[in-house]
Amino acid sequence: EALIKKHEDFEKSLAAQEEKIKALDEFASKLIEGQHYAAEDVSQRRALLLQRRNALLEKSAMRRATLEAAFKLMQFERDCDETNGWIRGKLKFANDDSYLDPTNLNGKV
Repeated sequence: EALIKKHEDFEKSLAAQEEKIKALDEFASKLIEGQHYAAEDVSQRRALLLQRRNALLEKSAMRRATLEAAFKLMQFERDCDETNGWIRGKLKFANDDSYLDPTNLNGKV
């Protein structure tokens, strides 16, 4: 749960940076369209930045899916342990042969 919370915080900061990336992309487009003397360099850097952003978004989505799957697995294992403990307790009671002993018959009833 703590790792999922940290990842959600990371995704929020990533979303906050998205506006800066969009603004940078628009500015780079204006420079390229305006025939800036470094338009080729600007175009390459913009493409690299957008490529890295897309890779980051993909990795973030994969990590989120992995964290959620791990969380579900942990919940399943916890539920299995609780059920297993409950079954052991019931089996201990079910396998108890003390009912054959006639002493304290009123308490057993």
